[in-house]
Amino acid sequence: MDNSTTLQDFNANVDAYAKVRGFIDKARSRGAKFSPEVIEKVCLTHEVKSMEIAELILPFVSKIEDTIASLIVEIDGVAATKGGAGEILEELELRNVIGELTDEEFEQQSASLKEELATADGKINGAQGSVDEFSTALERWVELANDAGQDSGTSTQLSTAVSEEAGEPEINEVAVEAQEEAVVAQEDDDGDIDEDDDVPGSDDVPGSDEPEMTFGEASEEDADALFDDEPEVGVVVAEELAEEPDSSSIEIESTPGDLDDSDDRRALLLYQEGTADETIYPFDGAEITIGRGRTNVIQIKNDSKVSRQHCRLFRAESGEYFIKDNNSSNGSLVNGELITERRLFGGEEVIIGETFFRFRIME
Repeated sequence: MDNSTTLQDFNANVDAYAKVRGFIDKARSRGAKFSPEVIEKVCLTHEVKSMEIAELILPFVSKIEDTIASLIVEIDGVAATKGGAGEILEELELRNVIGELTDEEFEQQSASLKEELATADGKINGAQGSVDEFSTALERWVELANDAGQDSGTSTQLSTAVSEEAGEPEINEVAVEAQEEAVVAQEDDDGDIDEDDDVPGSDDVPGSDEPEMTFGEASEEDADALFDDEPEVGVVVAEELAEEPDSSSIEIESTPGDLDDSDDRRALLLYQEGTADETIYPFDGAEITIGRGRTNVIQIKNDSKVSRQHCRLFRAESGEYFIKDNNSSNGSLVNGELITERRLFGGEEVIIGETFFRFRIME
């Protein structure tokens, strides 16, 4: 796949993502006309769809970053060559000025150098134009992902550069780097480190004080009235994403295997429920792991009171949901009570470190 095709497909998917996120914003702005239950059902549908589109976007991110890096290396190489030719041309100009070279001799000796410099300028301008085009597309995705609480999949360096360009402080990524450096320093000091050791130097995530939201029944007509059209999904987006699911019956895939398939309940974990930063994590596997480490399903980067493998939520074979603390340094709380293992019935407030979630079970 060449660079132009990669950029075209990436932009098509980002366009689809932006349109789905736009539906969520539109739905939330219709609170005066529609009930909270209807709005939340429709928003949840598009939250799930946007996460599916994001999964198609993420593989492109590293390709685009690699392309930008290669183009920058190319520019540097051409610029170095250009610098050498420019220095020789400058020397010839000086010799011409002092009378060592006649004008005719200068023109003869400098002709190939001038042609070389013109070719180099063309290559640099072309490569720089491509860098700008790829960078603009990537910055747009990072901004959309950050607004939605979605992992953009970009490197720390790129995320920092994009945030500085947008005038936003890059606090979280700096905190992550500080944590990792502290871990390395501690390993050097004592030769070992507990997986659950807390590392200072990061900012805390504020909890949400929003009232508890519920998901009631709604008619298909009420839900469909929120939108006049459907997103035109990009060329690489799976075909089924272009079809709007029935908003009166939200479906979240259950985990295959030993789970009880007769149980139609679906679980969700919500971060900052009811706010503009609300993020929904569907329980579509056997478990959801939470912690500061990168291998977790939910990685909390900027809460220093969260352990690397803090806790896990899992569904038993009976279909019941449980939360289990992994001997974390600061513990896990359910409805304000410190727990080791606890069954979840739906509606509980779960606190990991200083980060607040709401556990929901959809019927």
